Amino acid sequence: MSRVHEPSEQLTVVLWKWGEKYSAHHVNALSRSLKLHLRIPHQVVCLTDNTEGLDPDISTLPIPCELGRVHGRSRERALRR
Repeated sequence: MSRVHEPSEQLTVVLWKWGEKYSAHHVNALSRSLKLHLRIPHQVVCLTDNTEGLDPDISTLPIPCELGRVHGRSRERALRR
């Protein structure tokens, strides 16, 4: 007989949103989809340059300043989506 393992810790799902290619609508839709389909305890954290419009149950953090330049290039060029 097999038993289902119940995780004792919460999964953290980290999303990145910066610039204008993806909106708060996209982040909210992904968060809601996770809530609907992911059966383990989890939280959603979004690193972003604009928190406007994000659902209140999504934790937000600013994008770290250290990522302003990567390998001598601007963040926009170094981290293309």
